[in-house]
Amino acid sequence: MTDITYEKRKIPERHITRCVGCDACVRACPTRAWLDTSERPLLKPELCDGCGLCIIACPNDALFFPDVSNSRFPE
Repeated sequence: MTDITYEKRKIPERHITRCVGCDACVRACPTRAWLDTSERPLLKPELCDGCGLCIIACPNDALFFPDVSNSRFPE
């Protein structure tokens, strides 16, 4: 995985196989960067402030900051 930043902000990445579409990230996001879709939430990186609240809210550890959590998810 690569380190993704948007205008020098950390942007969460998602392990798609862990995401069950529960929308916890949508509800946790103060900037409304996560959009509720019919399948899985979609992140709009231009709205994300990199706060990490979506990562904390995810019950399945599907979201992570690549430079912090890569060791938790072996490839």
